[in-house]
Order: sequence, then structure tokens, then C-alpha cells
Amino acid sequence: MTTNDKNIWDAAYNKEYDGLAGIPTWEVITEQQFKQLSKGVKPLPSMAISTIKYDENNKPKRAKYQIVILGNLDYHHWSKESTAAPVMSQLELRLLTSLAVSLSSRHILASNSLIIWSSSCMGLQSSPNSPCLFVGTLIPGEAPIYVGIYVDDIIYFSPSAVTKRKFEELLSTLGSIDFMGQVTHFLGIEFTGTDMMMAMLV
Repeated sequence: MTTNDKNIWDAAYNKEYDGLAGIPTWEVITEQQFKQLSKGVKPLPSMAISTIKYDENNKPKRAKYQIVILGNLDYHHWSKESTAAPVMSQLELRLLTSLAVSLSSRHILASNSLIIWSSSCMGLQSSPNSPCLFVGTLIPGEAPIYVGIYVDDIIYFSPSAVTKRKFEELLSTLGSIDFMGQVTHFLGIEFTGTDMMMAMLV
């Protein structure tokens, strides 16, 4: 690996680590504190997965790491519902896009789905038929906000600029947000002629 490549990947790793630490995702304990935990507590190792993100012309855009826990080594027995990653279908994405167009919305953004675990505190409700779709009224008297999740990315929109700003404020309290501008590609679909925007939790 060249020095330049190493610097790029080191920066990508630090960005992922710092972003998770800032949420915060974990609590750091000492070895002594760990030894005082009840017997049978087993630490799970983590790993970092490196990927390269590409632009609409299939050219490398940025390096990205994802730090994950090896849940396959967990000794607990979990149900499928409690461990499955939320994955929005393309049909659901098209539904959200149609809503955005019909409501003349200028505000569709994408971000990290860790945010959605705070749906309840934001007043969002999951669709009973599509658990990766959410809707909620953040400000009484204003239009609602619509949210879709795909693993660690979300898209959201509202025909109300006030609602959009409120949601952005709530997002900002949960971590560092990188607003990435207009959406051009999402889930293999190309977006043109729209004012839909994109952002990511970093």
C-alpha cells in the first residue's frame, strides 16, 4: 500500500471510529471492571470492513470502513426479528419518491439508520405493512415527515421546510452529519430533475 493509500484508509477508519464513538455506540470499561462482570459474560470481537464508494460514472468517490461486531459468535439466542437489518425495497423507495413528487417536496435526504432507533423520541411511527417506512408529525400544524431505511442509510422528505429543518436539528443532535447535496443515485436508481438532497451520518 502506498503512503497516500494508507493515509486515505487510515482517515476512513478514524472517521468511522470517531463517528461511532461520538453517538456513543459503546462504553469503554477497564480490564478490572470487565473481570467484575457476572460469569458467563463473553466479549464479542469486532472487525472493520473496507469498501469503496463509486459515483454515478462508476469512478471511485471515497474510501469507507464499517466497524461491525461478529454477531455470529454471540452465545445468546436471538429471534430473526430482533437481529435482521432493516432493508427498504425498491418498491418502497419508488413509493417515497412518488409521494415526494406528488407533494412537490424539495427535501429528500439520506443518512445513517442508527438515527432511526430514536424514531420513538422523534414521534415517528413505523408502517404496519412496511417496517422500514416511517411517518410522523414533528411540529403541530406542519406537514409530516416521511422516512425510509436501507440498512445504514435513510432517506426522508417533507413538503414543509420547517419540518425538514426540525428533523435536521434532531439528526444533528445524534452525531456528525455530512450533507452530501442532491441525490443522484440510491439503491441502483438514478434520480434526475429533482431537488432531492442527500446526507450521511459520519
